Amino acid sequence: MNNKYFAPLFLVLVIALTSGCAHAKKEKTIMYQYSTRNAFNSGVYSGELTPQELKKHGNFGTGTFNGVDGEMILLDGVSYQAKEDGRIIKVKKGIEIPFADVNYFEPSINASLEKPLSLKELTEYLDLLIPDKNLIYAIKVDGEFATADTRAIEKQKEPYTPFEEVMKNQHLNKFNGIKGTLVGYYFPDYMKEITSGGYHFHFISRDRKRGGHLLDCNITSGEIRINQVDGMHLEFNEVKNLTIK
Repeated sequence: MNNKYFAPLFLVLVIALTSGCAHAKKEKTIMYQYSTRNAFNSGVYSGELTPQELKKHGNFGTGTFNGVDGEMILLDGVSYQAKEDGRIIKVKKGIEIPFADVNYFEPSINASLEKPLSLKELTEYLDLLIPDKNLIYAIKVDGEFATADTRAIEKQKEPYTPFEEVMKNQHLNKFNGIKGTLVGYYFPDYMKEITSGGYHFHFISRDRKRGGHLLDCNITSGEIRINQVDGMHLEFNEVKNLTIK
């Protein structure tokens, strides 16, 4: 192949993801997930996990904050919050998390881009790079973007509505001629009830000032780093006195 081209319940579910053809690793990569996508989509937007506690489980990942207050980006061990207007701020103490996916990022697959690609074309190229689509992969793409289209959501108030309703009022932001990083994951389709199916990316600019959940992009050049995930540690959040419409 040409490579240029809910409060804690302490109830843990470990999903072992193995591949018979995978090479042995010195240390396995375990993804930590707080809550489930199905719970979040139903309106469970409150948790008691702090960014400081989350970083005990990884230095790379995505998520959101209580009330769906923007998008979370964990990159190089630093937590960022993408606000509804596309601004990026460093996460402050006192904020809590209802949903997140993180891991310690140790890439084993490296590739570079030799021509401009849309997001659809980028994911098609990633399909060629990942060895087994029944596994999870953490993916980092550093590059130059002709365009990066993102979204973020203004903080919601209780009673919460299902995420499908919240999405109707999402804030869209378009960035042109920008350098930045995609932070995200590939999840097998069979995991849709637990987490996102397919590719899921958050974008953050190189100067750490702009970003959000990636909707589309045109990347003109870039470097791809992929980390195969060997298992998942899933922790549920215990929701108290939460009201959902």
